Amino acid sequence: MTKTLCVVLLLTFAAYGQQQERIAIMHTVDNVDSINVTDLGYLTNKLRDIASKILPKNRYGIMTQQSIVDRLGSQERAEMECRAATCLADLGRKISADYISQGRIGRFSGKLTIEVELYRVRGSTLIGAITGDSKDMEGLLAVLESKAPKLFEDLSATSSIDVKPPAFLDGIGENAQWSLFINGKGYPFGAVRLSPGDYTVRLSHICYENIDFNASVKGDSGTVFDMAGHAKLKRSDLVLTAERGGKPVSEPVFVNGTLAGETPFTGSVPLCSRIEIDNEPVNVTLAHNERIVYTHNLRSQEYGGIPQPEAGLSGDGNGYFGVALAFDVVGAMLLMYSIVKNSEANDKHDTYKSLSPQASISDFDNAREKVEDAESARNVFIVLGSVFLAAGIGVHIWF
Repeated sequence: MTKTLCVVLLLTFAAYGQQQERIAIMHTVDNVDSINVTDLGYLTNKLRDIASKILPKNRYGIMTQQSIVDRLGSQERAEMECRAATCLADLGRKISADYISQGRIGRFSGKLTIEVELYRVRGSTLIGAITGDSKDMEGLLAVLESKAPKLFEDLSATSSIDVKPPAFLDGIGENAQWSLFINGKGYPFGAVRLSPGDYTVRLSHICYENIDFNASVKGDSGTVFDMAGHAKLKRSDLVLTAERGGKPVSEPVFVNGTLAGETPFTGSVPLCSRIEIDNEPVNVTLAHNERIVYTHNLRSQEYGGIPQPEAGLSGDGNGYFGVALAFDVVGAMLLMYSIVKNSEANDKHDTYKSLSPQASISDFDNAREKVEDAESARNVFIVLGSVFLAAGIGVHIWF
Protein backbone atom coordinates (compact mmCIF):
# COMPACT_ATOMS: atom_id res chain seq x y z
CA MET A 1 0.00 0.00 0.00
CA THR A 2 2.83 2.38 0.94
CA LYS A 3 4.61 1.70 -2.35
CA THR A 4 1.43 2.42 -4.28
CA LEU A 5 0.98 5.77 -2.52
CA CYS A 6 4.60 6.68 -3.25
CA VAL A 7 4.15 5.90 -6.93
CA VAL A 8 0.96 7.99 -7.06
CA LEU A 9 2.72 10.91 -5.36
CA LEU A 10 5.67 10.68 -7.73
CA LEU A 11 3.39 10.69 -10.75
CA THR A 12 1.48 13.64 -9.31
CA PHE A 13 4.65 15.64 -8.76
CA ALA A 14 5.89 14.70 -12.24
CA ALA A 15 2.65 15.85 -13.81
CA TYR A 16 2.79 19.05 -11.78
CA GLY A 17 6.34 19.68 -12.95
CA GLN A 18 5.40 19.10 -16.57
CA GLN A 19 2.61 21.69 -16.34
CA GLN A 20 5.02 24.42 -15.16
CA GLU A 21 6.92 26.59 -17.60
CA ARG A 22 10.54 27.38 -16.65
CA ILE A 23 11.69 31.00 -16.39
CA ALA A 24 15.40 31.86 -16.29
CA ILE A 25 16.45 35.17 -14.72
CA MET A 26 19.99 35.60 -16.02
CA HIS A 27 22.77 37.45 -14.22
CA THR A 28 22.60 41.24 -14.72
CA VAL A 29 25.55 42.55 -16.75
CA ASP A 30 27.26 45.95 -17.00
CA ASN A 31 28.21 46.99 -20.51
CA VAL A 32 31.31 48.89 -19.32
CA ASP A 33 32.27 46.65 -16.36
CA SER A 34 32.35 49.50 -13.80
CA ILE A 35 29.89 48.07 -11.28
CA ASN A 36 31.04 45.38 -8.88
CA VAL A 37 29.71 41.83 -9.05
CA THR A 38 27.98 42.10 -5.66
CA ASP A 39 25.75 44.98 -6.76
CA LEU A 40 24.94 43.25 -10.05
CA GLY A 41 24.07 40.06 -8.16
CA TYR A 42 21.74 41.99 -5.85
CA LEU A 43 19.82 43.45 -8.83
CA THR A 44 19.54 39.95 -10.32
CA ASN A 45 18.20 38.53 -7.06
CA LYS A 46 15.72 41.40 -6.75
CA LEU A 47 14.42 40.73 -10.27
CA ARG A 48 14.15 37.00 -9.49
CA ASP A 49 12.32 37.79 -6.22
CA ILE A 50 9.79 40.02 -8.00
CA ALA A 51 9.12 37.32 -10.62
CA SER A 52 8.57 34.63 -7.95
CA LYS A 53 6.06 36.82 -6.10
CA ILE A 54 4.07 37.83 -9.19
CA LEU A 55 3.95 34.62 -11.23
CA PRO A 56 1.54 31.83 -10.15
CA LYS A 57 3.58 28.86 -8.95
CA ASN A 58 1.25 26.30 -10.50
CA ARG A 59 2.11 27.64 -13.95
CA TYR A 60 5.68 28.95 -13.68
CA GLY A 61 8.89 27.80 -12.03
CA ILE A 62 11.86 30.14 -11.50
CA MET A 63 15.13 28.43 -12.38
CA THR A 64 17.84 28.74 -9.73
CA GLN A 65 21.25 30.15 -10.53
CA GLN A 66 22.78 26.75 -9.81
CA SER A 67 20.49 24.96 -12.30
CA ILE A 68 21.49 27.50 -14.97
CA VAL A 69 25.19 26.98 -14.21
CA ASP A 70 24.75 23.20 -14.35
CA ARG A 71 23.22 23.40 -17.81
CA LEU A 72 25.97 25.67 -19.13
CA GLY A 73 28.77 23.59 -17.58
CA SER A 74 30.47 26.02 -15.18
CA GLN A 75 30.16 29.40 -13.47
CA GLU A 76 32.75 30.88 -15.80
CA ARG A 77 30.85 29.61 -18.84
CA ALA A 78 27.60 31.00 -17.43
CA GLU A 79 29.12 34.44 -16.90
CA MET A 80 30.63 34.41 -20.38
CA GLU A 81 27.31 33.38 -22.00
CA CYS A 82 25.40 36.08 -20.11
CA ARG A 83 27.82 38.78 -21.19
CA ALA A 84 28.10 37.65 -24.81
CA ALA A 85 24.41 36.92 -25.38
CA THR A 86 23.14 38.94 -28.32
CA CYS A 87 19.88 36.99 -28.46
CA LEU A 88 18.45 35.94 -25.13
CA ALA A 89 16.14 33.41 -26.77
CA ASP A 90 19.14 31.46 -28.11
CA LEU A 91 20.62 31.38 -24.62
CA GLY A 92 17.24 30.20 -23.29
CA ARG A 93 17.30 27.23 -25.66
CA LYS A 94 20.73 26.22 -24.34
CA ILE A 95 19.42 25.97 -20.78
CA SER A 96 16.00 24.47 -21.71
CA ALA A 97 14.02 27.46 -20.46
CA ASP A 98 10.57 28.45 -21.70
CA TYR A 99 11.11 32.14 -20.88
CA ILE A 100 14.28 34.12 -20.22
CA SER A 101 14.91 37.57 -18.79
CA GLN A 102 18.03 39.63 -18.17
CA GLY A 103 18.95 43.12 -17.03
CA ARG A 104 21.70 45.22 -18.66
CA ILE A 105 23.25 48.38 -17.25
CA GLY A 106 24.50 51.08 -19.56
CA ARG A 107 25.30 54.80 -19.62
CA PHE A 108 23.42 57.77 -21.06
CA SER A 109 24.20 61.45 -20.60
CA GLY A 110 26.17 60.82 -17.44
CA LYS A 111 23.50 58.63 -15.88
CA LEU A 112 23.20 54.89 -15.23
CA THR A 113 20.56 53.16 -17.31
CA ILE A 114 18.94 49.77 -16.91
CA GLU A 115 17.06 47.68 -19.46
CA VAL A 116 15.27 44.42 -18.66
CA GLU A 117 13.88 42.21 -21.46
CA LEU A 118 11.61 39.17 -21.19
CA TYR A 119 11.49 36.67 -24.09
CA ARG A 120 9.48 33.61 -24.92
CA VAL A 121 12.15 31.14 -26.05
CA ARG A 122 9.93 29.40 -28.60
CA GLY A 123 9.71 31.70 -31.57
CA SER A 124 12.15 34.21 -29.98
CA THR A 125 9.18 36.41 -29.07
CA LEU A 126 9.73 39.54 -27.01
CA ILE A 127 7.05 39.52 -24.30
CA GLY A 128 7.98 42.89 -22.84
CA ALA A 129 10.76 45.22 -21.70
CA ILE A 130 11.34 47.96 -19.15
CA THR A 131 13.88 50.79 -19.11
CA GLY A 132 14.92 53.47 -16.65
CA ASP A 133 17.80 55.66 -15.55
CA SER A 134 19.29 57.04 -12.33
CA LYS A 135 22.37 58.73 -10.95
CA ASP A 136 23.17 55.79 -8.70
CA MET A 137 22.47 52.09 -8.07
CA GLU A 138 19.74 52.79 -5.53
CA GLY A 139 17.82 54.65 -8.23
CA LEU A 140 18.16 51.62 -10.59
CA LEU A 141 16.84 49.41 -7.80
CA ALA A 142 13.82 51.71 -7.49
CA VAL A 143 13.24 51.36 -11.27
CA LEU A 144 13.14 47.57 -10.92
CA GLU A 145 10.76 47.67 -7.97
CA SER A 146 8.33 50.00 -9.75
CA LYS A 147 8.36 48.61 -13.29
CA ALA A 148 9.33 44.92 -13.12
CA PRO A 149 6.06 43.74 -11.48
CA LYS A 150 4.06 44.91 -14.54
CA LEU A 151 6.44 43.00 -16.82
CA PHE A 152 5.65 39.69 -15.09
CA GLU A 153 1.97 40.50 -14.52
CA ASP A 154 1.51 40.72 -18.28
CA LEU A 155 3.11 37.29 -18.63
CA SER A 156 0.83 35.69 -16.02
CA ALA A 157 -2.37 37.28 -17.28
CA THR A 158 -5.13 34.79 -18.03
CA SER A 159 -5.69 34.88 -21.79
CA SER A 160 -7.39 32.43 -24.12
CA ILE A 161 -8.23 31.70 -27.71
CA ASP A 162 -11.25 29.71 -28.87
CA VAL A 163 -10.97 28.22 -32.37
CA LYS A 164 -14.22 27.12 -34.04
CA PRO A 165 -13.70 24.44 -36.73
CA PRO A 166 -15.51 24.83 -40.06
CA ALA A 167 -18.56 22.80 -41.01
CA PHE A 168 -18.19 19.73 -43.20
CA LEU A 169 -18.86 20.27 -46.90
CA ASP A 170 -21.78 18.09 -48.06
CA GLY A 171 -21.11 15.81 -45.08
CA ILE A 172 -17.72 14.74 -46.47
CA GLY A 173 -15.39 13.58 -43.70
CA GLU A 174 -17.94 13.91 -40.89
CA ASN A 175 -16.92 10.48 -39.58
CA ALA A 176 -13.58 12.03 -38.51
CA GLN A 177 -12.87 15.11 -36.41
CA TRP A 178 -10.76 18.23 -36.91
CA SER A 179 -7.52 18.48 -34.91
CA LEU A 180 -6.19 21.70 -33.35
CA PHE A 181 -2.48 22.51 -32.95
CA ILE A 182 -1.05 25.65 -31.33
CA ASN A 183 2.70 26.11 -31.82
CA GLY A 184 2.82 22.45 -32.86
CA LYS A 185 1.12 21.13 -29.71
CA GLY A 186 -2.30 19.45 -29.83
CA TYR A 187 -5.24 20.97 -27.93
CA PRO A 188 -8.94 20.13 -27.62
CA PHE A 189 -11.40 22.59 -29.14
CA GLY A 190 -12.78 25.20 -26.77
CA ALA A 191 -11.17 28.01 -24.81
CA VAL A 192 -7.40 27.38 -24.57
CA ARG A 193 -5.55 29.35 -21.88
CA LEU A 194 -2.30 30.88 -23.13
CA SER A 195 0.24 33.39 -21.99
CA PRO A 196 0.34 36.67 -23.93
CA GLY A 197 2.29 36.44 -27.15
CA ASP A 198 2.11 35.41 -30.80
CA TYR A 199 1.14 31.87 -31.77
CA THR A 200 0.84 29.77 -34.92
CA VAL A 201 -2.43 27.86 -35.17
CA ARG A 202 -3.21 24.89 -37.42
CA LEU A 203 -6.41 22.94 -38.01
CA SER A 204 -5.96 19.61 -39.77
CA HIS A 205 -8.32 16.93 -41.09
CA ILE A 206 -7.77 13.82 -43.17
CA CYS A 207 -10.22 15.06 -45.83
CA TYR A 208 -9.43 18.79 -45.85
CA GLU A 209 -6.43 20.99 -46.49
CA ASN A 210 -4.70 22.44 -43.41
CA ILE A 211 -5.97 25.78 -42.14
CA ASP A 212 -3.04 27.87 -40.83
CA PHE A 213 -3.10 31.32 -39.26
CA ASN A 214 -1.30 33.46 -36.68
CA ALA A 215 -2.96 34.49 -33.42
CA SER A 216 -1.83 37.31 -31.17
CA VAL A 217 -2.84 36.90 -27.52
CA LYS A 218 -3.09 39.97 -25.28
CA GLY A 219 -3.20 40.05 -21.49
CA ASP A 220 -6.52 39.11 -19.86
CA SER A 221 -8.33 38.65 -23.15
CA GLY A 222 -10.38 36.00 -24.86
CA THR A 223 -10.43 35.82 -28.64
CA VAL A 224 -12.66 33.63 -30.81
CA PHE A 225 -11.46 32.52 -34.25
CA ASP A 226 -14.34 31.17 -36.35
CA MET A 227 -13.06 29.17 -39.32
CA ALA A 228 -16.44 29.00 -41.08
CA GLY A 229 -15.91 29.29 -44.82
CA HIS A 230 -12.23 28.28 -44.65
CA ALA A 231 -12.72 24.56 -45.35
CA LYS A 232 -11.17 23.36 -48.61
CA LEU A 233 -11.38 19.72 -49.63
CA LYS A 234 -8.27 17.73 -50.43
CA ARG A 235 -8.57 16.45 -54.00
CA SER A 236 -7.07 13.79 -56.21
CA ASP A 237 -6.94 13.44 -60.00
CA LEU A 238 -8.64 10.13 -60.81
CA VAL A 239 -8.38 8.14 -64.04
CA LEU A 240 -11.02 5.42 -63.72
CA THR A 241 -11.90 2.59 -66.12
CA ALA A 242 -14.28 -0.35 -65.76
CA GLU A 243 -14.15 -3.92 -67.09
CA ARG A 244 -16.61 -6.76 -67.13
CA GLY A 245 -15.30 -10.21 -67.94
CA GLY A 246 -11.94 -8.70 -68.86
CA LYS A 247 -13.46 -6.36 -71.45
CA PRO A 248 -13.72 -2.54 -71.14
CA VAL A 249 -17.27 -1.24 -70.60
CA SER A 250 -18.81 2.21 -70.39
CA GLU A 251 -20.80 2.71 -67.19
CA PRO A 252 -22.03 5.77 -65.23
CA VAL A 253 -19.71 7.00 -62.43
CA PHE A 254 -21.28 8.43 -59.27
CA VAL A 255 -19.24 10.55 -56.81
CA ASN A 256 -20.94 11.05 -53.44
CA GLY A 257 -24.28 10.09 -54.98
CA THR A 258 -24.03 12.53 -57.90
CA LEU A 259 -23.50 11.49 -61.53
CA ALA A 260 -20.00 12.68 -62.44
CA GLY A 261 -19.56 11.02 -65.85
CA GLU A 262 -19.00 7.57 -67.26
CA THR A 263 -16.08 5.23 -67.75
CA PRO A 264 -13.47 5.82 -68.95
CA PHE A 265 -13.58 8.69 -66.44
CA THR A 266 -10.98 11.38 -65.79
CA GLY A 267 -11.52 14.14 -63.27
CA SER A 268 -10.72 15.74 -59.92
CA VAL A 269 -12.58 14.18 -56.97
CA PRO A 270 -12.53 14.92 -53.22
CA LEU A 271 -10.11 12.73 -51.29
CA CYS A 272 -12.79 11.18 -49.06
CA SER A 273 -15.34 10.59 -51.83
CA ARG A 274 -17.74 7.67 -52.11
CA ILE A 275 -17.28 6.46 -55.70
CA GLU A 276 -19.67 3.95 -57.30
CA ILE A 277 -20.09 2.22 -60.65
CA ASP A 278 -23.22 0.12 -61.35
CA ASN A 279 -24.20 0.40 -57.66
CA GLU A 280 -20.84 -1.14 -56.72
CA PRO A 281 -18.39 0.75 -54.46
CA VAL A 282 -15.05 1.49 -56.10
CA ASN A 283 -12.35 0.71 -53.53
CA VAL A 284 -9.65 3.02 -54.84
CA THR A 285 -7.13 4.71 -52.52
CA LEU A 286 -6.84 8.39 -53.40
CA ALA A 287 -3.91 10.69 -52.56
CA HIS A 288 -3.94 14.48 -52.18
CA ASN A 289 -2.70 16.33 -55.28
CA GLU A 290 -1.69 13.06 -56.96
CA ARG A 291 -2.89 11.32 -60.15
CA ILE A 292 -4.38 7.89 -59.45
CA VAL A 293 -5.08 5.36 -62.25
CA TYR A 294 -7.50 2.57 -61.32
CA THR A 295 -9.51 -0.16 -63.10
CA HIS A 296 -12.68 -1.49 -61.47
CA ASN A 297 -13.83 -5.03 -62.29
CA LEU A 298 -17.63 -5.22 -62.43
CA ARG A 299 -19.83 -8.18 -61.60
CA SER A 300 -21.41 -10.14 -64.48
CA GLN A 301 -24.47 -7.89 -64.67
CA GLU A 302 -25.10 -4.74 -66.64
CA TYR A 303 -26.14 -1.49 -65.02
CA GLY A 304 -29.67 -1.86 -63.69
CA GLY A 305 -29.40 -5.60 -63.00
CA ILE A 306 -30.25 -6.94 -66.51
CA PRO A 307 -28.62 -10.40 -66.83
CA GLN A 308 -25.76 -10.71 -69.27
CA PRO A 309 -25.88 -13.39 -71.99
CA GLU A 310 -23.99 -16.55 -71.15
CA ALA A 311 -20.62 -17.01 -72.76
CA GLY A 312 -21.95 -19.68 -75.14
CA LEU A 313 -24.77 -17.47 -76.49
CA SER A 314 -23.28 -15.59 -79.43
CA GLY A 315 -24.70 -12.42 -80.92
CA ASP A 316 -26.08 -14.15 -84.08
CA GLY A 317 -28.78 -16.05 -82.10
CA ASN A 318 -27.34 -19.56 -82.55
CA GLY A 319 -27.23 -20.09 -78.80
CA TYR A 320 -30.84 -18.98 -78.38
CA PHE A 321 -31.90 -21.29 -81.21
CA GLY A 322 -30.36 -24.22 -79.34
CA VAL A 323 -32.31 -23.35 -76.21
CA ALA A 324 -35.55 -23.01 -78.19
CA LEU A 325 -34.94 -26.33 -79.92
CA ALA A 326 -34.38 -28.04 -76.57
CA PHE A 327 -37.68 -26.64 -75.29
CA ASP A 328 -39.41 -27.86 -78.48
CA VAL A 329 -38.03 -31.42 -78.17
CA VAL A 330 -38.92 -31.74 -74.48
CA GLY A 331 -42.41 -30.33 -75.09
CA ALA A 332 -43.01 -32.70 -77.98
CA MET A 333 -41.83 -35.74 -75.98
CA LEU A 334 -44.11 -34.82 -73.08
CA LEU A 335 -47.09 -34.42 -75.42
CA MET A 336 -46.30 -37.75 -77.06
CA TYR A 337 -46.12 -39.39 -73.64
CA SER A 338 -49.48 -37.80 -72.78
CA ILE A 339 -50.94 -39.65 -75.82
CA VAL A 340 -49.63 -42.92 -74.37
CA LYS A 341 -51.19 -42.04 -71.02
CA ASN A 342 -54.47 -41.20 -72.77
CA SER A 343 -54.48 -44.65 -74.42
CA GLU A 344 -53.86 -46.24 -71.02
CA ALA A 345 -56.76 -44.23 -69.56
CA ASN A 346 -59.07 -45.49 -72.34
CA ASP A 347 -58.02 -49.08 -71.70
CA LYS A 348 -58.63 -48.68 -67.97
CA HIS A 349 -61.99 -47.13 -68.70
CA ASP A 350 -62.96 -50.07 -70.98
CA THR A 351 -61.93 -52.50 -68.24
CA TYR A 352 -64.05 -50.59 -65.75
CA LYS A 353 -67.10 -50.72 -68.04
CA SER A 354 -66.66 -54.46 -68.76
CA LEU A 355 -67.01 -55.50 -65.11
CA SER A 356 -70.00 -57.83 -64.56
CA PRO A 357 -72.82 -56.74 -62.29
CA GLN A 358 -71.86 -59.56 -59.89
CA ALA A 359 -68.42 -57.97 -59.24
CA SER A 360 -67.83 -56.70 -55.74
CA ILE A 361 -67.89 -53.04 -54.81
CA SER A 362 -64.14 -53.09 -54.12
CA ASP A 363 -63.49 -54.32 -57.69
CA PHE A 364 -65.49 -51.39 -59.04
CA ASP A 365 -63.62 -48.93 -56.79
CA ASN A 366 -60.19 -50.27 -57.78
CA ALA A 367 -61.00 -50.16 -61.46
CA ARG A 368 -62.36 -46.60 -61.18
CA GLU A 369 -59.26 -45.46 -59.23
CA LYS A 370 -56.98 -46.79 -61.99
CA VAL A 371 -58.97 -44.84 -64.57
CA GLU A 372 -58.65 -41.62 -62.62
CA ASP A 373 -54.89 -42.11 -62.07
CA ALA A 374 -54.32 -42.64 -65.77
CA GLU A 375 -56.35 -39.56 -66.66
CA SER A 376 -54.46 -37.42 -64.11
CA ALA A 377 -51.11 -38.53 -65.51
CA ARG A 378 -52.30 -37.75 -69.02
CA ASN A 379 -53.41 -34.27 -68.03
CA VAL A 380 -50.10 -33.51 -66.27
CA PHE A 381 -48.02 -34.47 -69.29
CA ILE A 382 -50.32 -32.47 -71.58
CA VAL A 383 -49.79 -29.34 -69.44
CA LEU A 384 -46.01 -29.78 -69.15
CA GLY A 385 -45.62 -30.52 -72.83
CA SER A 386 -47.65 -27.47 -73.74
CA VAL A 387 -45.57 -25.24 -71.45
CA PHE A 388 -42.22 -26.39 -72.85
CA LEU A 389 -43.47 -26.20 -76.42
CA ALA A 390 -44.80 -22.66 -75.86
CA ALA A 391 -41.45 -21.64 -74.30
CA GLY A 392 -39.60 -22.95 -77.33
CA ILE A 393 -41.88 -21.08 -79.69
CA GLY A 394 -41.44 -17.91 -77.59
CA VAL A 395 -37.64 -18.10 -77.77
CA HIS A 396 -37.86 -18.57 -81.55
CA ILE A 397 -40.06 -15.49 -81.87
CA TRP A 398 -38.14 -13.14 -79.54
CA PHE A 399 -34.58 -14.14 -80.38
